[in-house]
Amino acid sequence: MHSSRAVRTQEDDRAVNGLKRAWFGISMGVVMALAVAAMALIGLSSGSVASAAGFEEFGIESFGAEESTVAAGMHPDFTTAFTFKHEDTTLLEEELSSGRLQGVSVALPPGLTGNPANFPKCSAGQFVAQECPIATQVGIVKVLLSGHAAATETLTTPLYDLEPPHRSMVARFGFIATVFDEYINIKVRTGSDYGVTATVEDSSGQAAVVSATTTLWGSPSDPSHDELRLTPFEAEIGCENACLTPSGGRSSGVPVRPFMTNPTSCSSQLVTATATNYEQPGKIFSAEALLPPTTACDALSFQPSLTVEPTSRQAGAPTGLNAVLKIPQTNSVGLPATSEMRDASVTLPEGMTIAPGAANGLEACSAAQVGLGQETQSNCPEAAKIGSATFVSPALPEAVHGAIYQRTPEAGHLFRIWLVSDEYGLHLKIPGEIEADPRTGRLTSVFSETPQLPVEEIDLQFKGGARAPLKNPDACGTYQTEYELTPWSGSAPTVGKTAMTIDEGCATGGFKPKLSAGSANPVGGAFSPFTVDVTQEAAEQNLAGLDVTLPPGLEANLTGVELCPAAQAATGACPASSQIGTTTVAAGPGSSPLWIPQPGKAPTAVYLTGPYKGAPFGLSILVPAQAGPFDLGNVVVRAAIHVDPRTAQASVTSDPLPQILEGVPISYRTVKVDISRPGFILNPTSCAPTSVGANATSAAGAVASLSDRFQVSGCAGLPFKPTFSASTQGKASKANGASLTVKVAAKPGEANIGKVNLQLPVQLPSRLTTLQKACTEAVFNANPAACPAESVIGSATAHTPILEVPLSGPAYLVSHGGAAFPDVEFVLQADERGGDFEIILDGGTQIKKGITYSNFETVPDAPISSFETVLPTGPHSIVTANLPSADNYNLCGQALKMPTKLTGQNGAVVEQTTAIAVTGCAPAIKVTKGTVKGNAVTLVVSVPSAGKLTAKGTGLTSAAKTVAAAKSVTLKLKLNKQEQKFLTRHRDRRLKLRAKLQFTPKKGSRLSSSVTVLVG
Repeated sequence: MHSSRAVRTQEDDRAVNGLKRAWFGISMGVVMALAVAAMALIGLSSGSVASAAGFEEFGIESFGAEESTVAAGMHPDFTTAFTFKHEDTTLLEEELSSGRLQGVSVALPPGLTGNPANFPKCSAGQFVAQECPIATQVGIVKVLLSGHAAATETLTTPLYDLEPPHRSMVARFGFIATVFDEYINIKVRTGSDYGVTATVEDSSGQAAVVSATTTLWGSPSDPSHDELRLTPFEAEIGCENACLTPSGGRSSGVPVRPFMTNPTSCSSQLVTATATNYEQPGKIFSAEALLPPTTACDALSFQPSLTVEPTSRQAGAPTGLNAVLKIPQTNSVGLPATSEMRDASVTLPEGMTIAPGAANGLEACSAAQVGLGQETQSNCPEAAKIGSATFVSPALPEAVHGAIYQRTPEAGHLFRIWLVSDEYGLHLKIPGEIEADPRTGRLTSVFSETPQLPVEEIDLQFKGGARAPLKNPDACGTYQTEYELTPWSGSAPTVGKTAMTIDEGCATGGFKPKLSAGSANPVGGAFSPFTVDVTQEAAEQNLAGLDVTLPPGLEANLTGVELCPAAQAATGACPASSQIGTTTVAAGPGSSPLWIPQPGKAPTAVYLTGPYKGAPFGLSILVPAQAGPFDLGNVVVRAAIHVDPRTAQASVTSDPLPQILEGVPISYRTVKVDISRPGFILNPTSCAPTSVGANATSAAGAVASLSDRFQVSGCAGLPFKPTFSASTQGKASKANGASLTVKVAAKPGEANIGKVNLQLPVQLPSRLTTLQKACTEAVFNANPAACPAESVIGSATAHTPILEVPLSGPAYLVSHGGAAFPDVEFVLQADERGGDFEIILDGGTQIKKGITYSNFETVPDAPISSFETVLPTGPHSIVTANLPSADNYNLCGQALKMPTKLTGQNGAVVEQTTAIAVTGCAPAIKVTKGTVKGNAVTLVVSVPSAGKLTAKGTGLTSAAKTVAAAKSVTLKLKLNKQEQKFLTRHRDRRLKLRAKLQFTPKKGSRLSSSVTVLVG
């Protein structure tokens, strides 16, 4: 190396080029000689000489690292120095060094970075041609190679900033070792701490490396490095300073800017190194060097700003979000760099919440798919993408583009995201948490321990549209986003607010839900699924409760349905045998709300339960809150089923609907309940138009009355053939009055009874003393059991196919204010598996001219197999006996008739005169009526049972009839010819004839009677 400097002329350049060619030839000769010597050694050693060569001894003998300054954010010259184990052995006058270096990696501590973008780059062609511009030099490499015959060769060569071969590489440096191109590839450890690693891969290995020292300049354009600026040729011939200009160095010709930058967090810095050699593939040698702790973090600047704007400014609408974070950077050698951001917490405005509709079709990206902890390309599904991300760094020539993905939810961490980019080989995978306030739904995004990399701008754009992930506040106005940004320097966080404006679609807050309800098969008397559907528009007050009243006659068949026990009903874990239907719920703003259940997710269910909140039955409505990648557990809404005792109409009153779930407000758009269990819902048999009614309550307390027309068809075609019978005890008394038993029976498939009109016979009038003991309406309505005992006149039992047990209960006389006579009120109850089910039948009473009329005008439209009323004798009997005979309390032998009119719910009428059977009497036959017209005699005879009745007499023809039950039988007899001739000759004469009656019952003894008849 020369001590003087010289000026190079054209002749010098020609000489230099000649030397260069000669040096290349010499270098190649050395390489070839080494190769030949190695082959010779292998041929002579037969294995033992290889051990003597000692490449097993390869390793890192020493490793060191130093900085010219440890001040945080400043720009140090950074130097690493290696010494490798080696052993020179002379054999056959040839030198053989231990293992040949294959590769070296140096892992810089997090935050120690370089900024290649501040300086020009050498192209690949320039580098191969050894013509890199002097301005692209960013440091010096010194390599000590083992030489021939124990001599050594020290090579000092410039380190250049190269153009990366592709965008998958952050940066690349290069140097020329003799005639060989060596590359240092730079990557970011995205699989761990986001520090920088420099790697020399696949070194030429033509000579063993004894030591290597690399210095990266903190500011390569600083004049202090002018004397070290070399060309590769100058490095080869070793002229170094002698090659420089007389002025003492070469200027880079570019502005003085920083290249290397210290971390902005004050902590110890560990540099780790690894090395490999060709002779021991797969074996890695490592070493560490501890730099002094970074200092003066409190001197660092950190002045970030944040703006947040929704993609939609419409109140209550789905919206995306554009968030721009700016961190001003310094770019001066004399100033420390801005501190990197460690943590970020951003709280969106009150009322800006998660929009459930975003979960439609959404998938999630797992840690395995994103490749967390690996320096590999992410593989998140496209359906998990919810936005885009852009990162601007002063260290990169262009912005880095990436995506925002939904992370796979975990218990307690449902709403999470990934910020991902695979450009420049960075493979960024930054996790973020979205915390939703469980009471208000207000959102806070949190990023913790973000990479210590220089970033001057981060743009996050969450997608907008109908399936945007967020919902705007429901009212127009100016809203504040609050943020807290914490630097790595340890200084106080920057706290601030940024405003957004919502000024479109401001007319929100109404409450006008709509009701749609009906039977799928609206045929009278048929079983059919039944649906109730309540919908509302976006941005209305949220639905909070619902009370639905079903139309009259729409009944539920409870037979065969297992009632879900209370404990299971509370959790929705009811048996399948309790399920009567399903529900569908849509929630969320805009035109694309979230529909549950979603395809492939758990189904919903509506279960019938036992008593709930004082009602005889209830519902347990199970809605698994599953959508996209989210599973928010089961939502169970209970409801009470009340039955109006007067009309048998059912009404369903829900508990308050949940308004927020796991921090996600549930803005209801549709609540639909389908009662679809086969054979459960039975349509009315009346085709009169009615309605389904509902009262809807909003979360703000508003109430909306809803109604939807309901009507079935085909009722006129239903048969209506009920049977009606009555009986009374023959022995009445003044003290205990008389009795009356009435029974109505019907068959399945017929129209239900709508009205019953009865006219008691004059022989069975109402008992005035009992009428005077009626219960008052006020007492009865408050509690029938509080009515006086004297007002209880009997009992009734009703069997219905839709209950597993009969309804039964007392009959009360109840006075209604100014009404002339008290009504008969039947209070029928059933203990339907724990449910106290009650029906009240109201029979109006009228008494005219001693005849009692009882009219049941509002019989519920429900199927009745049989209905039996017993009004017994006793001190408070409602009827007594009134006979025009000396013994006016003996009804035996009396022909008692009850005119009856039954009207079906479909309008059909059965009108008849019902004979009241008299019980408790000795069997007898009795002529109740006899008429003579001309030569004919007509007898009406009461018989006590099934059997055959015959009649005959002197001068009369005979007649006979067979009957199937006790009833009045009409027989017609005529005069014989002889008696007819007699009356013809003696027109002024009358015949006194005696007819004999005989009744032969099916069971029991024969009965006889006679009657005298005057003819003529």
